[in-house]
Amino acid sequence: MNWTTFLQDNSQSLFTLLGVFLGSIITFFISNLNNRFQAKEWEKDRVEQRRDAKTRLTLELRRDDIKSIEEDIDAKLSTITFVQNLWWRKRLGLLPDKEIKAEFISAFLDENSKVSMFARNTVVANKLAHTLGEEFLSEYNHFDSLLIEYLAGLVNSDFDDMDIIRKSHAEVVSSAGKLHNMFREKLILLRDT
Repeated sequence: MNWTTFLQDNSQSLFTLLGVFLGSIITFFISNLNNRFQAKEWEKDRVEQRRDAKTRLTLELRRDDIKSIEEDIDAKLSTITFVQNLWWRKRLGLLPDKEIKAEFISAFLDENSKVSMFARNTVVANKLAHTLGEEFLSEYNHFDSLLIEYLAGLVNSDFDDMDIIRKSHAEVVSSAGKLHNMFREKLILLRDT
């Protein structure tokens, strides 16, 4: 067999075969590069989705923590209202000391009352307050001390101390408002990250 004759006779077919072979090699490399690029993009998307999921979970958990602390603060403020009501009724002579104690114990033992929630949620709220940073913890402890000071002042006061009682009540409410603003700032910071 003479190769020269073979090549001359089949040059058209060989040229076509060579073109098809080169075309498939080029297509293979392009496809391979495209697949690598897509795999990198998919991996970037997966990493971004994981990061977003982690951020959403963090935000959701922080919201739950903040909601628990807010419920504690609300229960404390409701307890103030309850104690104020008892105080007024006692000062006006509508309620003897024995009945005051009975009402307070009843409210404390009633699982659905804010007084009972005050007692139950305080430990959890204190724990969660530690996780929100030193500034928040400081204000939360300040709120608690103002609350205790107010309740003690209310129980041990008479009608002559009304200005002091009002001022003390305003400080408790103001501190609760500061805590509420701190909650909002924490949530906004989390959402921005």
